[in-house]
Amino acid sequence: MHIYDYSNKDEPKLSDVQSVTKIRESNWMYPSVTTILGIIPNTFIDIWKVKRAIELKGNDPELDYEAIVQIMWGQPICPAIGKKIASSDFGTAGHDRVEKLINAHLDGEDLESDPYDEFAKPVVEYILDNDFEPVATEELISCHKMKIAGRLDLVARKAGKICLLDYKFRDLTGRDTGKFYDKDCYQLAIESHMYMNSSGLDYKPDIYSVCICNATGRVFVKKWTQMMLDRGIFKAQAARDFYFKENLLMGHLI
Repeated sequence: MHIYDYSNKDEPKLSDVQSVTKIRESNWMYPSVTTILGIIPNTFIDIWKVKRAIELKGNDPELDYEAIVQIMWGQPICPAIGKKIASSDFGTAGHDRVEKLINAHLDGEDLESDPYDEFAKPVVEYILDNDFEPVATEELISCHKMKIAGRLDLVARKAGKICLLDYKFRDLTGRDTGKFYDKDCYQLAIESHMYMNSSGLDYKPDIYSVCICNATGRVFVKKWTQMMLDRGIFKAQAARDFYFKENLLMGHLI
């Protein structure tokens, strides 16, 4: 769970709070977009998780819950130490390196090489080679009406219009395509809606999911259609309403 503290709207920040109870206590604690989307069920994933957990436990009865969860989602090789790490840790490091490289490009600076460059540089090269003009990285976006917030991996300009990009580091071994899920779209869609409103645009920014193989560094990009963008907004708004009602947060609204 991620919660953003908007008690000072000029300096919002990620909160250390990890409790819905704390959101009820303050009008300015906003759950993240990914948190509210987590309430949307996915029957396929739920069944897969049970089957995968049974398989892993059967192969190694000594595994505890935490180890099973970590292995379940994959353990890519960390290029810095040459050992397996949690896929979430790999993704965090990969995101951080892409951000640093793009910011260095914006500032006209050169960075020293980094072990994660083999995964981050292909992303930056794709962005620059395909006429995306980076505007901002890791930009915090919110809606004070819906009381939710999110963080945009990249705000860019393409053909004169703003667009939003989100990175996903995933195991694509043996595949010639990326792994893209509807929730990837829902996340970007509601953030596009929020960005349009907060920036006074007369259009919803186009949205792109960037999937990077955490084994090979290959990059696959999906531009979501306008139909999926609109569907994603509807789904995310419905998830937000259900999340607030389910967690007794309706009184949290102004």
